[in-house]
Amino acid sequence: MPKQLQGTLMMLFAAMIWGLSFVAQSAGMEFIGPFTFQAARQTLGVIVLLPFIYLRDRKNPNDPLIPRTKAQKKRLLISGLICGALMFALCSFQQIGLTVEGFTVGKSGFITALYVLFTPLVAIFLGRKPHPLLAVASVIALAGLYLLCVDGPIRLGMGEIYTLLCAFVSAFHILYLDHVVTTQDGVRLAAAQMAVSAVLSLFVSILFEHPTMQTLAACWLPIVYSGVFSCGIAFTLQVLSQKLIGPTLLAITMCMESVFAAIFGWLILGEIIPLKGIIGCALMFIGILLGQLFGTKKE
Repeated sequence: MPKQLQGTLMMLFAAMIWGLSFVAQSAGMEFIGPFTFQAARQTLGVIVLLPFIYLRDRKNPNDPLIPRTKAQKKRLLISGLICGALMFALCSFQQIGLTVEGFTVGKSGFITALYVLFTPLVAIFLGRKPHPLLAVASVIALAGLYLLCVDGPIRLGMGEIYTLLCAFVSAFHILYLDHVVTTQDGVRLAAAQMAVSAVLSLFVSILFEHPTMQTLAACWLPIVYSGVFSCGIAFTLQVLSQKLIGPTLLAITMCMESVFAAIFGWLILGEIIPLKGIIGCALMFIGILLGQLFGTKKE
């Protein structure tokens, strides 16, 4: 199987996991605040990855990406701190935007996905040159996402501003990961960034949400799903897929989480997908196919 196709399929599987995570997070929010939920699931994600890292190191003790020297460990630490801080920032901006009255989840999903446009623009600014037709693929995918997620006009309020910041930070997160992941152990990097984000989320949750063991126990199932699958598996798949595909194609494929969220909402929660939403899903698939044709690791 070609590496680019392999990376795209890995990212699609991660997007599917994240799409179902919307349902789990919706259930978890009935009992705990968003930062508490984020801290709990990311901590669990790190715990899931630690034995995997240990067993893989025993199986492949000569893997050159295993950090052994002081310089390698320092590089992993710095990369984990930067990736974790960016992850915390983008999640926080999105969560704060959702607290603004009148700002819907659909609009949040669409504006967050503007990283599809921000990613190639920032890449050009940093000296990378994506294929011109990748811009067309990005616009097609974004148009599809608008049809799927948004009902009515978007006005520039505080909810939109916070979520635009989320999309902008997401672009930097994708591009920074793309910069460092080829020279480091992807699973360790995924665990490191989640650990940093979990600590920051826990700090905010203690200050503003006052979590208790009783409330955490009340939503253990959504936390377990999100921790094991959304964090432990999906975020690791994102990091690993970035070794195989370029950041613009990765951003386009990541948007599919909204499609999977709509599908799982229909299957599990009985939500209706209107005709324009079905058309939107089709446009997003077309965007991914174009990205598959013209996206490369080098872009």
